[in-house]
Amino acid sequence: MRIPSGVAFSPLPSTSTSATITVSSDDTYTPDLVVVVAALVCAVVFTFVLAMITALKNRRTSTSTSTDSPPAILATLQQIEVEIELSPLVPVECGLKKIALKALPKMVYEKAADGVEKQTECAICLMEFEEGDEIRKLPQCGHEFHVGCIDKWLRAQPSCPTCRREVVVVPTSMKGNQRGGNGE
Repeated sequence: MRIPSGVAFSPLPSTSTSATITVSSDDTYTPDLVVVVAALVCAVVFTFVLAMITALKNRRTSTSTSTDSPPAILATLQQIEVEIELSPLVPVECGLKKIALKALPKMVYEKAADGVEKQTECAICLMEFEEGDEIRKLPQCGHEFHVGCIDKWLRAQPSCPTCRREVVVVPTSMKGNQRGGNGE
């Protein structure tokens, strides 16, 4: 390398503190380096295992789909089609409204004095009727229940919990018209 003319170099002043860098020839690893290398190895192994699982799953899915017989697939598709067509026709089961519940007859429970066998317990809560309990007697089947129990049931289901007969409530205004309200 040539030095251009007119440029002068002066030696560096000597200082009392000098930094020395020593490079050891030992092949020792620091704990931080071991942790980083181990994490990288684990990540690579995990990625490899995940790729193998995905490949096996895809292979199994493609072979099982190809071995299914066309009639089985057609039957499944027809079943789905039938369910879609019938879904609007299936009635949604819901209970009675509060107005209908109030129209059902209520009475106070009294034990039978004449020896006639009478229903003695609520089939919903399984508690025996006590003298003075307020009960409802369903008009279609005659089964009796505590008012609180049967009202809660009938808000969710429109049928008797014992015999499953549908409860039909006729409003009191229509009862009078059925008896002889046509004027003849």
